[in-house]
Amino acid sequence: TKDVFSFDPTILKLDFISLHYYSKFKSFENRTLPSVQQANRVRNVNNLFWLQQVSVIPWIVGETGFTASKYHGISEGLDGTLADMEDYVSQSLKAVCNCGGSGYSWWMYQDVWYFGEGKNFKKNFYGLLERGFIPSPEAEKQPAVDIFRHYTPLRTGNCPVDYSPTYDADKIYYNPYLYPPNPDKEVSAAVTDQYGNPIKNAVVEVVVYMGRKHTYTPTNPDTIVDVYDYYTTFTDENGFFKAIPYQYGIDIIPNNTPLVCKIKVSAPYSSVFNPLQNNHNGPNIPQIIQLKRIGANNYDVNVNNETISTGQSRTYYGRNSLTVSNTEVEPGGNAEFKSAREIRLLPGFHARAGSNTHIFISPEQPDCNEYDFNNAKIKQQP
Repeated sequence: TKDVFSFDPTILKLDFISLHYYSKFKSFENRTLPSVQQANRVRNVNNLFWLQQVSVIPWIVGETGFTASKYHGISEGLDGTLADMEDYVSQSLKAVCNCGGSGYSWWMYQDVWYFGEGKNFKKNFYGLLERGFIPSPEAEKQPAVDIFRHYTPLRTGNCPVDYSPTYDADKIYYNPYLYPPNPDKEVSAAVTDQYGNPIKNAVVEVVVYMGRKHTYTPTNPDTIVDVYDYYTTFTDENGFFKAIPYQYGIDIIPNNTPLVCKIKVSAPYSSVFNPLQNNHNGPNIPQIIQLKRIGANNYDVNVNNETISTGQSRTYYGRNSLTVSNTEVEPGGNAEFKSAREIRLLPGFHARAGSNTHIFISPEQPDCNEYDFNNAKIKQQP
């Protein structure tokens, strides 16, 4: 979802989107609790549900994973136990299918030893086969292997997201870590397009200034550094969002309170609201954040009940397909019907004698001529 700040999958000429996502736990979360593990599963579904809502092309999970080991545990930074990994695989496979995904890949096949004993130690344990810490004729398979072997890709229900059409702080889609209310420090706004229409499912990156803490470096055993929290939320059907700061650090120097210091916002087909600096006095954002949108979905286009009269000119384009029904091009009318892959002319379509009608396959998607590339994704500032 955060990729929408740097490139837009609804605009790029792609055959499909490949999503990469992994488990992300906050330091205050006790990963030994089943409730915390389950919240993580649901939190990851936010990405799938968002794609289901906004993507105009097929998508797959190109990478996902969960770290666990028979010989190492949560105290060493791993995501959970082997039973937790098995549950993660089972739930994520079903979620991808039920949310409309077209494929799924696991990272990785077998445990590795690329990252030694340092801060990236957990990255050694994404494998479905144990690397082997004792001599054995072959690598041990993790229990999750059998989930893959016996999985049948059938849709069994709705996308299992914790969601409501309007904002609710108890829904993980809007409050991914279920931070408690903080009325004095919460920040809220509405996101609209240039015409004042609300933009739902806009992606909002929240940066919270937690305060300062003591830390250790080899050259200075008592260094004081700024501490930040980051998370992503979304707008509801009215374009509304709320950012809640939460103080969960245990080593924060006293007399500091958490403060939302930056908000970054974008959405498919839209520009980016991206203030340059973190503001430790609070975010300088308007109550209404306006994004420039460049148009609607043109992937599978339906043309219905259209009349192109004498002297009128119309062009209809479907990036993937164009379906035309109950449409008439009158004598003296000018019409182009084109698509990159398929055009369907259904009953009710008439190109009258004397009209100038062209129907053809055009492999290239028209460029976004109405889009101001000087204010494109990465460049635009408020």
